[in-house]
Amino acid sequence: MRVAVIGLGMIGGSVARDLAAGGHEVVGFDRSAAVLRAARRAGIIVPASGRGYTALASCDVCVIAVPVSAASRLIGRLAGSLANVPLVTDVGSTKRSIVRAAAAAGLGGRFVGAHPLAGDHRAGWHASRPDRFHGATVFLTPTSSVSPATLRRARQFWRALGGRPRELSAAQHDRLLAAASHLPQLVSSALGITLASAGVGRDALGPGGRDVSRLAGSDRRVWSAIAIDNADQIVPVLRRYARTLHRLCAAVAGGSRRDVERRLALANRWHQASE
Repeated sequence: MRVAVIGLGMIGGSVARDLAAGGHEVVGFDRSAAVLRAARRAGIIVPASGRGYTALASCDVCVIAVPVSAASRLIGRLAGSLANVPLVTDVGSTKRSIVRAAAAAGLGGRFVGAHPLAGDHRAGWHASRPDRFHGATVFLTPTSSVSPATLRRARQFWRALGGRPRELSAAQHDRLLAAASHLPQLVSSALGITLASAGVGRDALGPGGRDVSRLAGSDRRVWSAIAIDNADQIVPVLRRYARTLHRLCAAVAGGSRRDVERRLALANRWHQASE
């Protein structure tokens, strides 16, 4: 295949690396000239021929791997260039906005939103690596306008990278990920803020503390965009977490070990249920 990857950060760069390793031709795009040079030197991408995004017209697949704050605008701008691409997909952590943008751009029948659960707190081309998607769940959010052939291509594409596709609607995705992904990120960030205000550095943390606070190092630009884009789903779970934290705080302040243990037992049962 000839595949365009727009955005060679951690996820887009990992897609490009796996495609190149599989013998596919990767046309890479990135706003950083240094990243493009590094990807070319590594033999991962070929230079895009022509000006702008004209090379997209000859591609079998286009992967949009830019932050969610830019993805919807980009897909609208590229609608003409993507008119003959059989499969257009993305890697964003929110899905409703880009699915709407693809439909508005006339790409609904050939666009399948995707979200590989293979992230990291690191960012950029230097954080990309081969086999990142091996065994990872990849959420696909096809709409009713997506053709069966396009959906088959999307499944095959992500399976070829080692992913395990799972289909659900864009609304179901954003609701699920608000709790399963976005909440843990914001909780870790809040923990980092709290530790900083208490004068506690990461070097003072044990393994558990480093595990819980790892996501605080995630790219603030990427995550602020995700938080705003999915705010209507994130805010209710954040408030639920705040209520839980308030109750735990009250139990500790009350000095009742039994009450504290009872609340910690709820977490124990949740953890054990998935072992």
